[in-house]
Amino acid sequence: MREYLITIVPSLILAIATYYAYRMSSRYAFIGRNYEKRLRHFAAPAFELFEPYLYKKDISYQTFLHLYEELSKLVEKDRLLVNDRILDHLDTVKRLLPHGEFDYMEDFESFCKHIDADISFLQSRLGLPRRGFLYRVNHDQRAFRHLLSWNVLSEFIRFFLLPFLFYMALLLMVIIY
Repeated sequence: MREYLITIVPSLILAIATYYAYRMSSRYAFIGRNYEKRLRHFAAPAFELFEPYLYKKDISYQTFLHLYEELSKLVEKDRLLVNDRILDHLDTVKRLLPHGEFDYMEDFESFCKHIDADISFLQSRLGLPRRGFLYRVNHDQRAFRHLLSWNVLSEFIRFFLLPFLFYMALLLMVIIY
């Protein structure tokens, strides 16, 4: 048992150190600059546009058209910065709009989901504060859906589980010796 722990603990420490070294590397900094550009030029303005209506069930067709037009203007500025799911959905609505026979609430719900996910992803990657559970509850932004999302799970692992396991491994080493 003791030999087993002696081989696992250094491997675990090395894996954690390698992960943090990667996070500090220049490649990661380059990716971070791209994320920041995406956040500043598309995701944040799109989120500011949609946040007052985010996941609301009672928006009018005119409000939907206004949001769609404003989002289309944002996309026209720099299409390369936009999440492909949002682009695909904009193209779908553009194709269906002349016919007038489509469920705009379903499309609105999809826009909300993709814009919400995009802003949360970029904020987490850039280490920016995100809207927490209570903020989502107070603003009716589907907080319960995000309770078990990957962002919450990853924070739990990163800030609680990994340090806890690290200290437990150190404690075991002290007890064994």
